[in-house]
Amino acid sequence: MKSERETAHGRSAHALLSYLNGRRVKELSMSAPPSHFGVSQPRTKEDAEAAIRLLLAPCVGEMLYSGGTPESHLTLDRPEIQKALEIGGKLSGDKVDHLERAFGELHDTFTSPRLWASTCALATALLRHRSMGGERVAQVIKGSLMSGTPKGQVHPGMRRITVVDKPRR
Repeated sequence: MKSERETAHGRSAHALLSYLNGRRVKELSMSAPPSHFGVSQPRTKEDAEAAIRLLLAPCVGEMLYSGGTPESHLTLDRPEIQKALEIGGKLSGDKVDHLERAFGELHDTFTSPRLWASTCALATALLRHRSMGGERVAQVIKGSLMSGTPKGQVHPGMRRITVVDKPRR
């Protein structure tokens, strides 16, 4: 069973991705799941891929917060996974491949220190207020993105990158 904090991180990841993709976030609430099931049938491949990412965002946010695995969060009993598979099935190729690719892209997106810090800030605000209107959600996202990554913030899934400066000849 997922914790309230895990749920808050999933819903915050969904709201952040929506915001970054130019979609208006009407409300973010602990008592109601994201309104991603109102997504109309995508007309283009790009729209379908964006819809799949939006559907998977809560799963990825929850997984990253809890330190879980894709297998424990991308399960067929979740309505958003069923909807993502339905959309993926209308694209050429294997529908599972579409989901795996989208999952990988989202994992890379949310393990960015700045975006994960923004997801955490939004989740903290959501847990504090229980429900926020779209304007407040946008304020929290803008504020957290503009402030950068808090000093000392470490995410368990974050990759370490080492840059080696090659000597000039």
